[in-house]
Amino acid sequence: YCLHLTAQMKEMMKELNTKVLSLTNDNGNEFLDGEHYEIPVYYCDPRSPHQKGSVENAIGLLRQYIKRTTNLDDVTDQELQKIQDQLNYRPRKCLDYKTPHEVLYGKPVALAS
Repeated sequence: YCLHLTAQMKEMMKELNTKVLSLTNDNGNEFLDGEHYEIPVYYCDPRSPHQKGSVENAIGLLRQYIKRTTNLDDVTDQELQKIQDQLNYRPRKCLDYKTPHEVLYGKPVALAS
């Protein structure tokens, strides 16, 4: 499982317009394969959500669409794709009001009102 995730992460990093300098992961078993990357991999301390603030913020944004009590088996791939698109094209203060898509791919997007 871990090596499969590593392959996916490496593929995602190759697609970015910018060089990834390091990764910071949670302590879950799915992230214990840091030695398979060519960049430094850091791990958050247990029970230290402040060390991964942007992840916690993203979870908060996701909770606007999917409540904690939602059975994820009931969420379709199409619904997840719609949520992903909405979040990726949502301007963020921490990105100087650019969207994550703009920052990663350098392509501005027209936002519908």
